[in-house]
Amino acid sequence: MPPYELLQNQYIILAIFGGVVLVTFLYITINTFRIIKEKNETDHINEFPEGVKEGHKPIPLFLIILYIAYFFWAIIYVGAIAIWGFNF
Repeated sequence: MPPYELLQNQYIILAIFGGVVLVTFLYITINTFRIIKEKNETDHINEFPEGVKEGHKPIPLFLIILYIAYFFWAIIYVGAIAIWGFNF
C-alpha cells in the first residue's frame, strides 16, 4: 500500500474530528457566555476603580473541556501510532 493513500485517509479523519470538536466547542462557548450573562444579571459583582471586576471562576468551562479533550486526543493519537505504526 503506497503511503499516499494512508495520508489521505489521515487528513479526512482529522478534518472530520476537527470539525466535530470545533462545533462542540462553539456550542459550549455560546452556552457558557449565555449562562454567565444570565448569572451576572442576578448577581452583584464588585467593580474597582481600575476597571477590574470581581469574578467567581478562575477557568471558564470551555477551557476545562478543551484541556480534557486535548488530553484524550493525545492518548488516542499515541495509541494509534503504537498500534498501527504510522510513519511520518
